[in-house]
Amino acid sequence: MEMPVLLKKGGIAYWKGKAFEIVRIMDAEHVLGKGVESGEEQVLHRAYLKTSPSTDGTLYEYAEHVKPKHWEVAKQRYEIIKPLLRPDRTDEQVGTRAKDCGVHKTTLYRWLRAFESSGRIVSLVPQYETRGGKGEHRINDEVEKIIDEVLPLYKTGKKLKPPKIFKEVKDKITEKNLAEGKNLPIPHPNTIRNRIRALDPREVTKKREGRQKFKDRYSPADGEFPEGKYPLDVVQVDHAELPVIIVDEVDRLPIGRPNFALAEDSFSRMAYSYYLSHDPPSFFTTGQCLLRGILPKDRYLKKLGIEGDWSIYGEPRLFFTDNANEFRGFDLRRFCDDRQISLRWRPVGRPEFGAFVERMIKTLKNEVATIDGTTLANPQERGEYDSEFNSNMTIDELEEWIARFIINEYHLDKHSGIGMPPKTKFELAVLGDPDDPDSIPMGLTDPVEDEENLKISLLPSIERTVQKDGITMDGVRYFHEVLRKWINHIDPKTGLKYQFIVKFDPRDISKVYFYDPVLKEYFPIPYRDVSFPAISFWELREIRKRLADDGVRNPNEMQIFASRQERRRIEEKSRKTTKAIRRKRSTKAHHDKTIQETGPGSGKSTATGKGSLADLQKAELAALFADVRGSDKIEILSSGKEERDDG
Repeated sequence: MEMPVLLKKGGIAYWKGKAFEIVRIMDAEHVLGKGVESGEEQVLHRAYLKTSPSTDGTLYEYAEHVKPKHWEVAKQRYEIIKPLLRPDRTDEQVGTRAKDCGVHKTTLYRWLRAFESSGRIVSLVPQYETRGGKGEHRINDEVEKIIDEVLPLYKTGKKLKPPKIFKEVKDKITEKNLAEGKNLPIPHPNTIRNRIRALDPREVTKKREGRQKFKDRYSPADGEFPEGKYPLDVVQVDHAELPVIIVDEVDRLPIGRPNFALAEDSFSRMAYSYYLSHDPPSFFTTGQCLLRGILPKDRYLKKLGIEGDWSIYGEPRLFFTDNANEFRGFDLRRFCDDRQISLRWRPVGRPEFGAFVERMIKTLKNEVATIDGTTLANPQERGEYDSEFNSNMTIDELEEWIARFIINEYHLDKHSGIGMPPKTKFELAVLGDPDDPDSIPMGLTDPVEDEENLKISLLPSIERTVQKDGITMDGVRYFHEVLRKWINHIDPKTGLKYQFIVKFDPRDISKVYFYDPVLKEYFPIPYRDVSFPAISFWELREIRKRLADDGVRNPNEMQIFASRQERRRIEEKSRKTTKAIRRKRSTKAHHDKTIQETGPGSGKSTATGKGSLADLQKAELAALFADVRGSDKIEILSSGKEERDDG
């Protein structure tokens, strides 16, 4: 029987309710479509194309791409509907809230439906932002600027009331109109009230009422830390270097100690997640630890071949992380903001804020110290024990060992801090206590439906222009047909080349993820020369540094990969004698395995623009490539640092 073909040349498919005629099939994942109404051609991913004009889902999936002022509007809307987010709300309550906030009742119901369907603030982004063009700004840009200038007055010790803030805005606009002969509109007082409601209450308290009031209201008593009222109420994460020497996978020779990020649920004391790697603590390792905690762990345990369950997962209410600057990236803040995860950093000089997770790390370190190859606490305690000589466990074997210890021992042993095993504490909260008639079970967390979104959102970002030969990152070029319409695209607001958001997985940069600002989706973009091998971002930076030391300041990709090939040849000859080389090889092998679990495209769900490009034929790609080199300024958004890449 012949299989029906739905996506074929001349056929009609729908994306976000809009009809597109299929111009041609580009590859196994993408088609070129022409808007039936607009006539504009777009590259579309087959996974989200439909045969009927249904309009499920929100156009904005990735919160980090929303403009700051539109994000503020979404947060204002959330603050307005927040008191109504209850199953027992009444129509009368909605009407009263609408009247109090100066919003039409129908509008309020629309916001409630949008938020409750996704649970994310990004669903409240104003629709005029998704349309662009006419009507994009409800408030004049100059008025917006005046509001932004006046609003900080609310966050001062003068404790000005909202009417006073509105008067300041009104007076400044009136003054500008008279001085410059303009007719700028005066915003409604409720607009100013809503802007004030959206301000960070912690910052407002600190600036208006002082540090002591802030500490009394938001900080636990000295020497204490909130244990959480229920599972996932408070999660702490910390980093450590484990006291054991591990070996490489090929020759099983020592390569050093691994780094470890561990997150703990403060209520149940269960391990929320962990991330083991050779990589230094960073935004990325923290994000991967959070990602593994949010996702169900059944596939992870199956990959490790472990019997048992690790049932705690989902989004925490409060996520406490280290205070260092590398953990304060924009991407992590916006990710948590969108999902109503309160992101907090451990206060300087307040070690008690990490007491729970540090205790678990200490317990784990003591257990790891029993493994062959342990470094123990210090050289004095180690004595004549030769840690490197006795080491015999690879990083993957250590990861399995840790997982087995956590789920089969730590979770099942009595914890002195709570008087019962962590797993029991968790289950009593979730299922209820059969011995307590007043016990109310909280139930299980909602299933994760946007796994691909999670994975991509927690990757670091850069900004790039699109040249004739595609995108360039640190001298390496990337291209796919998806980019063609954006070549040399000019930003109409600045008159300069448009800076597009590109995300990448540091463990494997053989492809990057390009954000199409029209389709509001990420597309995987492979190397321009697909014959190049996959390398990590850290390896790329090391190669560039070595070339710079040799006098090659702005290497092209041929120089980069030729240098890599030569170094690999040298490393292969000395692999059994050089610890650093064995560690690099082990890092690459471990990255490949973790990408299978936590990398984009590794989950069961498939979202637009996230399909694998592995099936693309090299010859087919080569026909699309243009051999022209360019250079761009990039910004590492996750850390706020700027660099210059001259291609």
